Amino acid sequence: PGIHPKTGDEREYFRSATKGDLKLEQLDPGGKSNRGLKMPAILISADLHRRGQLHVERETRWSGPEQDPDSDDAQGRATQGFAIKGEFKRQLIHHLGEHEESANWSSAIRQADAADKIFNAMQGTYRWMRSDMLDALERGLKTRELAYYRAIVSRDQSHVANPVTGELKPNYHLKADDMNAVYARAKANNDAIMGGAGWTA
Repeated sequence: PGIHPKTGDEREYFRSATKGDLKLEQLDPGGKSNRGLKMPAILISADLHRRGQLHVERETRWSGPEQDPDSDDAQGRATQGFAIKGEFKRQLIHHLGEHEESANWSSAIRQADAADKIFNAMQGTYRWMRSDMLDALERGLKTRELAYYRAIVSRDQSHVANPVTGELKPNYHLKADDMNAVYARAKANNDAIMGGAGWTA
């Protein structure tokens, strides 16, 4: 219940009669090939992107599509997708009492408020992911991104106040607290774009 359209490869939105719509196609126009073209993004250094742990922690899956570990090349492989699917299962169990691979799934989704409960599970999964990624971004901006900026600026000796200590002149001396404004703008941009599609913090 709730997903539209009910058939085909692409999904446009999930609708709860009491809670509203979670728009999917709006954030991912064109489908899989565009990799979330309209999702919020921020331009950061390669170092922060690679080493800042900005993405959710990966999880493994040990069974293939037929519950046979040897039937799938993905056996034991850790991916972010598995982690997100795992969290969604936990959210479904919390809100609906079952997940989509449970024996009682068919009866669970026939509940009158099933769409509302699945909506809550979807929002819960998003909030888990949002919290994890934004916390990592805030830490990373004040450490790795700050270090990257200082390394770039210090290449020009005219920006350096003390060549021995490497201290920068006041106009170029970016501090960790200065990154609060950058983080605030990134967070606001994320919440405006995701909120516009129904996904709220």
